[in-house]
Amino acid sequence: TEAHPTDETQLMLVVEPGRAYVRGYQVDKPTSTRIAVPRSLTTRLIQNESFYFSTANQKSKLGNKPVASISKVAGQVAVVKETVNRGVVGDSMDSLSKSSVFAVTKVWTEVGGVESKVYVAGTDYQLVNGSAIDWSPAGLEPAAGTTYYVSYTYMKTMIKDTDYKVTITGEGDNRIWYIDFTGMTGARPLANTLVLTDYNYYLARKDLVVLDQGGDITVHLGQPDSTNA
Repeated sequence: TEAHPTDETQLMLVVEPGRAYVRGYQVDKPTSTRIAVPRSLTTRLIQNESFYFSTANQKSKLGNKPVASISKVAGQVAVVKETVNRGVVGDSMDSLSKSSVFAVTKVWTEVGGVESKVYVAGTDYQLVNGSAIDWSPAGLEPAAGTTYYVSYTYMKTMIKDTDYKVTITGEGDNRIWYIDFTGMTGARPLANTLVLTDYNYYLARKDLVVLDQGGDITVHLGQPDSTNA
């Protein structure tokens, strides 16, 4: 095949000159024949394809190709110290700045920059709705209107070209797509935690090329599917 001269949605199938025998008939094709064939533009969605992020090797290849689009990359990111203001009502909730929080590492207060009190999960507070500290358990809590600090981990939707980039190696059918955090200045997943990717990739297609006894060539399009199917 070769590129179509005017239409990127099609390829040119090139049948070289030669002789064939069709049902006992000799068919001579003295010149090459070019036939426009639609590219396979059907895609399939892959959701939550995962890999473990490593600080030693900060990229991972996607499992299917060629990639049409990447819709989401999400990873576990740590907030080391977030300042939270305690509400004026006791046993109430205080919202965190991030959503999709799945683990609170530490909640504490400070006096003069020195840790003064560490609160206990399940006894003093609990995480609710993945976004708030709830002080309703019958334990201790910071005084109303005071400042305390929270360390937690949340699932962040990464921003392309800020947190990660897409790199492609190889050429043609040998191209490989990578989710790559190398050299980026944005958020970085925690080491040895899962990164989840949603993306679409193009399906391959096997077509049937038929030569009849009159020398006419026709193409019967196949059913698009994964090359691993």
